[in-house]
Amino acid sequence: MASPVLATAPQFFGIQIYEASDIDDAFSVKAGEDGSVTYTYRESMVDTSIFAWGTLEEDCLTLDLVNESETTLYMLFESDQYGYYTLDDDIFMLELMMTAGTYPTSIEPGESETVVLYRPPAEHLDQINFFAVRINYRQTAIALKRIQTE
Repeated sequence: MASPVLATAPQFFGIQIYEASDIDDAFSVKAGEDGSVTYTYRESMVDTSIFAWGTLEEDCLTLDLVNESETTLYMLFESDQYGYYTLDDDIFMLELMMTAGTYPTSIEPGESETVVLYRPPAEHLDQINFFAVRINYRQTAIALKRIQTE
């Protein structure tokens, strides 16, 4: 049996959204032929200064959260939420692979932080519609969509 292929590039990209019910209309993301990633969005529905990259690896999901806003984003190990929605609109929560001691406490303006989560079950991987992140006292929501290839 062949070993699973590990991702060399993120498969998901996301930005801060204002209304979770409007994710499908808020933005779309796709890969270019040259390996670049482009996205389109509705300005009234998102804040592009807060974004994230998601990479599914053999045993984990790595999220790189980026803060290009002018405000510090606070992170709380006990209350931040990570999950995913399937194409059938089922919701599943993800567990952190990090301890409270290694979990970031904030993302300063112009900085990024990495969060490592347990990977969703193999049977769900093709059914993931988007990943959802809630940080900053649950005031900041980020939706990560699969990067569509042409």
